Amino acid sequence: MLFIVLAAIALAIGLLVLLRTLLSRAGQALGFNQGWIETSVSLPTPIQVSVRPVAVGGSSFVIMECGGLWAWGNTGALWNIDNANLHLIENPHLPAKIRDDVVAMTTSASHSFLITTDGALLAKGTNRRGQLGNGTREIRASGPYQIMENVTSVSPSFAHTAAITQDGTLWMWGDNEFNWRGSEWFSPAPFMYNVIAVSTAWLPQDLILTMAITSDLTLYSLDSSSDYSPAKIMYDVIKVASSSAHTLAITSDGVLWGWRRNNFGQLGDGTTAQRDEPVRIMENVIAVSTGSHTLAITSDGKLWAWGDNGHGQLGDGTMQNRNIPILVMENVIYASTRGGHSMAIAADGNVWAWGENTDGCLGIGTIRGAYEQRYRHGIVPSSWPSPIMIMEYVGP
Repeated sequence: MLFIVLAAIALAIGLLVLLRTLLSRAGQALGFNQGWIETSVSLPTPIQVSVRPVAVGGSSFVIMECGGLWAWGNTGALWNIDNANLHLIENPHLPAKIRDDVVAMTTSASHSFLITTDGALLAKGTNRRGQLGNGTREIRASGPYQIMENVTSVSPSFAHTAAITQDGTLWMWGDNEFNWRGSEWFSPAPFMYNVIAVSTAWLPQDLILTMAITSDLTLYSLDSSSDYSPAKIMYDVIKVASSSAHTLAITSDGVLWGWRRNNFGQLGDGTTAQRDEPVRIMENVIAVSTGSHTLAITSDGKLWAWGDNGHGQLGDGTMQNRNIPILVMENVIYASTRGGHSMAIAADGNVWAWGENTDGCLGIGTIRGAYEQRYRHGIVPSSWPSPIMIMEYVGP
C-alpha cells in the first residue's frame, strides 16, 4: 500500500514538472516570459571612417571634423535625408553618411535640429506645439525648414526649443499646443541676452524647463510654471545638462552638482532621494550628459556612468541600476546619452555604443541584442550592456 502511495506521489510530481515545462515553453512562445533572455548575435566589422568624429547628437548621429553627418537607427530619425535619396540607406541599422555641411545635430523625442557650417538652423519633426519654430502648428511638418541664421547652439525638449545666436541672445518657441500663448510662440522670440549655454527638458505634469548660463557664469532656470521668468540657481557654472528627471551642472573648479529627481540613482550621490537643492557629486568633471541615467567624463579621460540601467545603458555589463558613479571606459573625449542607450568617442577616434537597440540605434546592423526581453504583446526590446565599437578611425 505504501509503495502505491509513493508511486502515486512520484507520478504526480513528474506530471507537475512536465506541465511546468510545457507552460514555460508555451509562455515563451507566446511572449509571456518577461525575463531577460541571452541571445547570440553576430557583429559586423566596424565601419571605417577617414576623419575623426568630434560630436554625437541625439541618439543616432555622429558628426565628423569636416562637417559630415552620419546617422542610423529608426529611419524616421534620419530626418534630413531627402525622400529621393532614401535608397542610399541600404541598412538603416548601420551608420551611413547623409549630409556634408553640418556642425551640430540634436534631437528630442518629437523633433530634430541641425546647424549648418554657415550657421543656419534647420528643423524637422512633430510640430503640434509649434516646437519647430516655422511659424505654424502643422502637426507633422515635412521640412526640413530653415528657422534662423547665425545660430551657435540649440536644445529641443519634447514640447519646445531654445537656441542661442552669435550675439548671445537666447531664443525660445513652442509649448503652444492649443495656441493659448498666441501665434507668436510658433516662431523664435528673444528671452535673455549674454547667454553662452542652454539645456532644455520636458518635465512631469507637462512643465517646460530651460536652463541657461550667462557670460558671467550664472545659471538661470526658466520654466513654464513661472511663465519663463529667469530665476538664479547657481554661480560659477560652465556647463549644464537637463533631462525630464534631473539637472546636472559643472562649476569652473570641475565639481559636478545635481538636483531634482533621483528615483534611479541618476544624481549619483549614493541615494535615491530627491534633491531640491544642488548636491555635490564628484570632482574633475569636464563633460556630462543626462537621460534617465548620467554619463560624465573626468579630466583624465575616464567615462563614468550611473542611474537607470534597465537596458544596459550604463555599459558596465549588467542591467543593475547604480546610485554612485562607476567606471565604464578610459581615454574618452566625448559621450552622449538619450533614452535607453549611450555613445562615446574614444581618443583614438573610434565610436562606441551600448544599451537599448530596439530600433537599431546602436548601429551594429541589427535590432537584436546580447539580451532580449519578451513581453506579453510580442514586443522584444534588445539590449547590449557593454560598449561595442561601431565606427573605426583610420586616419585623415
